[in-house]
Amino acid sequence: MSSEKKRRKKVRKKMRKIYITTVAIIMATVTLAFCLNYFVNKTDIFNIVGFNIEGNRVYSFEYLASKMGINLGEKLFSVNRKEIKERLKEEVYIEDCKVSYYIPNRISIKIVEREEKYLINYKDDIIVTDKNAFVLDGNLQNNVLFPIESFVPVVYNIGEEIKIDGLYNFKKINELLEHSDSLNDIDKVQKIYIYADNIISVDTKYGMEIKFELNNDELYSYNFALEIIKKRLEEGNEVKGWILDYTKGEHPVCSQKIN
Repeated sequence: MSSEKKRRKKVRKKMRKIYITTVAIIMATVTLAFCLNYFVNKTDIFNIVGFNIEGNRVYSFEYLASKMGINLGEKLFSVNRKEIKERLKEEVYIEDCKVSYYIPNRISIKIVEREEKYLINYKDDIIVTDKNAFVLDGNLQNNVLFPIESFVPVVYNIGEEIKIDGLYNFKKINELLEHSDSLNDIDKVQKIYIYADNIISVDTKYGMEIKFELNNDELYSYNFALEIIKKRLEEGNEVKGWILDYTKGEHPVCSQKIN
């Protein structure tokens, strides 16, 4: 047999092997797809029998289950997880949630709730927000909210971020207070007042008020003010009823408050 005939025979044998293997793979895939479709759609194995909900404190299990709009007995993989997430995030106190299939027959929900943190007073209005200035309805009646008083106009709607005239970034206030929480109790901020042009003042337990602009140096300004207060106390000078004002010039000005 010539070398050319041997080569052709070898090629035909190889092609036959590839063909048989391809047919086998296709048949196996079709069979698997048929079996999966049967188990998913023609049996009760993947029928939803309940829900797992974690992280919910504000809303009851029953309320959230009804909010999802899913009926027991529905097929697990027919549930649109994105739609469920959007429905749940319509609730004011739900900041985020993760919706997962809990195979074979349950839906798993992990809730991240907003927490009431600030009590903002403007004239006769009292507004409750979370740490990101997102306005909540205040129904939790949390008595340990941090007090903030605004002397500039405030625009707010429940379920939206509060707008305070002249305050460029509310997160700066939250950063200051998170820093304050890491200090000794005597050094912690007691109350915040908001003025025009991104300026705030804070009450301290020492009785001295500190006034400064919210910029990239507010943490330094606050810490430096605490050092000034402690030095005045060491020297026997008064601090209660006084104000340390960073907005008067290049250096902070200490003066007695005028009632």
